[in-house]
Amino acid sequence: MTAARFVAFWSEGEDSFIEDPPNATLFFLENKNMADAVVVLRVQCLAGEGLSYEKDVLEGEIPA
Repeated sequence: MTAARFVAFWSEGEDSFIEDPPNATLFFLENKNMADAVVVLRVQCLAGEGLSYEKDVLEGEIPA
């Protein structure tokens, strides 16, 4: 599914992502070590082919 098509579903239905935002786990390498952070994805923004979100961190830290 393309990002543009996905965004159209964000606010649809009784249990939409606006009402119940999804969680996600971000994995990344930091100083050659695998680390992760759990976030709640709040508002999405579609720019061209890219999709970005506002997030709240639930667990871990996201490096600068």
